Amino acid sequence: MKNQSSNKVVWTYSLGSFGNNLVFIFVSTYAMFFYTDVLGLSAVSAGAIFMVARLIDAITDPLMGAIVDRTNSKRWGKYRGYITFGAPLLGIIFVLMFTNLDIGIGGKLAYAYITYIVYSLVWTIVQIPYLALPIILSNDVAIRTRIVTITQAFGAIGSMVISSWALQGLESFGGLEDPMAWRKVTMIIAVSATVLLLIAAHAVNKIDVYVPHKEKEKVGQKLTVKDQARAIFKNTALISLLVAFGTDQLAFQVSNSLR
Repeated sequence: MKNQSSNKVVWTYSLGSFGNNLVFIFVSTYAMFFYTDVLGLSAVSAGAIFMVARLIDAITDPLMGAIVDRTNSKRWGKYRGYITFGAPLLGIIFVLMFTNLDIGIGGKLAYAYITYIVYSLVWTIVQIPYLALPIILSNDVAIRTRIVTITQAFGAIGSMVISSWALQGLESFGGLEDPMAWRKVTMIIAVSATVLLLIAAHAVNKIDVYVPHKEKEKVGQKLTVKDQARAIFKNTALISLLVAFGTDQLAFQVSNSLR
């Protein structure tokens, strides 16, 4: 089926990247500071939280991709349902991540582990379907490239908003060490990101639809985990991309931690 999305759909869909990066950049930049200077955790303990979450991501990200690939809902299509229901959950867990409870240092450490890992899981549920949507927005590779470029531009704007406003927002609401300041700022970001992601999901509601013949295609096409792994490791280009992405993310995390 040939599919060509209007400019309005493309630009509205791209708003989701703005919302994504509001949350992602705030977490990447300020979670370490919050854990050490507000919760009172050691830098080693805080760093271990990120490491454990990344190890879990290594398992859940491919698993989520496989789940999305097999999804074909009559009401929510292939991708929209995950974004529609995942976005509010992402906003809630994002706020909970930056909440300082009076439960002792051991309790705070456990709370930080739970909320950050849950945040990573919910982020995966929203992010993977969202990034896969350009596949159905157009069958033209050049147009898909344009869509991705616009999406990245909106993401960059979201990053700039956090970089330029977050610290000022925290200071204006009480200061960097005031737990209520973090609560207020994260609530503003959470609501904004949730609304933008819901708008993005709604933008594709006439494109991301149930495809009846997909049910028939599933018959006789089941692959074992071993077969899938073999196919992945034979794909040199994919392995190179995964290594490049992994080292890029490692450098990004180290850079933010040092800052």
